Amino acid sequence: MKKTKKYFLIKKHNMIKNVKLNSSNKKGYHIKPKNGIKYDGITVNSMVILNYDLIERLLKKKIKKKLDVYLQFLISVLDEEDTDPGHLMFALNDLDRYRHIVINNYRMYLEKKYMKILMDKMDLIEQELRTKINYEVKDIFSEQMELDLEDSKKARKK
Repeated sequence: MKKTKKYFLIKKHNMIKNVKLNSSNKKGYHIKPKNGIKYDGITVNSMVILNYDLIERLLKKKIKKKLDVYLQFLISVLDEEDTDPGHLMFALNDLDRYRHIVINNYRMYLEKKYMKILMDKMDLIEQELRTKINYEVKDIFSEQMELDLEDSKKARKK
């Protein structure tokens, strides 16, 4: 296997320097870009961010986008009258999975105060999903009971 050289690019006041960097010893936030556009220039396979302020800003933006997705899903589910409890359970499980990712991977980069606010928001979303699931299950159960009563009445008449 061919060993590749790792470089760190520094740009300061129109001066560009290539500096060798051993990133395996550095502790930071690892990123692999998802941009698949081909262009003439530097190809970045992975990057380690060492500046904790930048890491915190990136993670806050990433978490905010994901929470907005959950909130939009919750709003769309609450607006609909007929929703499948399976979709709600899927969203609840996905939210729980995301909570564990935030706790295990991002906790060291985020402030305790922000983590508490974030967990409170996730608890609120989870509570709303659980109440909607309970409502839908009770509604399905009552419909099933009504169908069973109608079937038993028809069977008695025969």
